[in-house]
Amino acid sequence: MSNCIDIFFKDYESFLESLEAADRNEDIEEIRIHFLSLYKKMDPLQQILVLQMSLNKLHKKCFLYFPFPSDGSMTKDLYQTYVRELKKLKNVYLDLDS
Repeated sequence: MSNCIDIFFKDYESFLESLEAADRNEDIEEIRIHFLSLYKKMDPLQQILVLQMSLNKLHKKCFLYFPFPSDGSMTKDLYQTYVRELKKLKNVYLDLDS
């Protein structure tokens, strides 16, 4: 990915500010959101809502980086359920490579 910025979730306000700043920055072509940073701080419904609200505001190509967590925090079945649900989101490409 060329001219890509990585965005991690710390809290809702700073997450939105980071996304908006990246979207306005003409030097940045692509945005990559690290989904595991959301997964570890919110429940599933909040995760999807935050992503939907955030993605609706973006104009740039956005990737959702979500490799299978190697720390044992998620089973393969749960991971595959998340992948199925995340594929339903609009305006985002899933990046499942670790």
